[in-house]
Amino acid sequence: MKKIMLALTIMLMLTACAPKSTPEPTATKTTGQEWTVTKSTYIYDSPSFDSDSKGELAVGDIVTLPSGVTSPECKTISEPGLSATMCYLRAKRSGIEGWVLKKWIE
Repeated sequence: MKKIMLALTIMLMLTACAPKSTPEPTATKTTGQEWTVTKSTYIYDSPSFDSDSKGELAVGDIVTLPSGVTSPECKTISEPGLSATMCYLRAKRSGIEGWVLKKWIE
């Protein structure tokens, strides 16, 4: 059921928003590489439409690179008529690491 909900949520998010370019994650000057969550989303176990979630991110939450990682690992997943890019990051508040939709961070 979670897998179906994840796929439906991603499809609705992608179709509800007008196409626009997604900026690449940028480094902050004070704390290394950090990004701010711009829309409520989840952290997923794997970069897959069938993945279970590990936790929830709220607007304004900060995500960072996992310890020892120097650049973000991102993967684009696709199904017919649908694609999304996900990056492996760590939620600063909870410490949970997993895959986050790149579209909802800046």
